[in-house]
Amino acid sequence: MIGRFGKLWHVSRLRHAPCDLPSARTLPRECDRFPPANYAGVTEVLPPLLWADFNDMPAKDWIFIRTDPKSDLARLGVELQEGVRLRLYDNNTEGSRRDNILAEGVLARWPGGEAGYTGNWSVHLDYVGYESDFASKPHHWCHQVDWNEEDGVRREWFGIK
Repeated sequence: MIGRFGKLWHVSRLRHAPCDLPSARTLPRECDRFPPANYAGVTEVLPPLLWADFNDMPAKDWIFIRTDPKSDLARLGVELQEGVRLRLYDNNTEGSRRDNILAEGVLARWPGGEAGYTGNWSVHLDYVGYESDFASKPHHWCHQVDWNEEDGVRREWFGIK
């Protein structure tokens, strides 16, 4: 449904102002929302990392997410609240090489439209791309994730051997 993204693409800047700060790149003060993309190695403020099915995108800058009791939201204890910043990934391989799909955005209710499902929880995306798109960006959060450990934790949570 989505196909190859090619180069990293940015959706127009945040539609939800993070804590009404003047810049989306400024770290928030006393706030649970975070700036997109460049955290420059600041790991203690990284938003939760969730698995998402990138085939479930009703529009190029929206993705539906699972909210059932066995979802990553439940595993991580993330409260469903509009405006919470999330990092998303989906396992992907190109030949024998892992090249995960990555995205970041803000939790929101799907406003509806052609795809229906009005009111479903979704993430309004700032960007989406492949892990290889970030190879030249050493401070991107994808370089700090142990993907094998992340997969192991998820398999254990879902009871997959």
